[in-house]
Amino acid sequence: MNQIVTNRIGYQYEISPISDHETRISLFDLPHKSITIPYGIDEVMRAWYKWINGHFIQDAFWFLSEDDREFLMSGLSASEFKELYSDDK
Repeated sequence: MNQIVTNRIGYQYEISPISDHETRISLFDLPHKSITIPYGIDEVMRAWYKWINGHFIQDAFWFLSEDDREFLMSGLSASEFKELYSDDK
């Protein structure tokens, strides 16, 4: 029951159930870039629907860390985001 979804800037993600209580979210074209979260796919899909339809991501995905929400918005991992936006350049 994998789902393909698109975020607000056009990146596609594959949402895959691992178990009833665990879900993997992968960038569609880069399956090695993924996060695994301790919530079932139904909860994740409800949150995705809320986010895409106007809720703030922190409200829709209240159960994700800031880094995981950034991955959904930009496709960047925490380390990639820090490297890109570091003041140490």
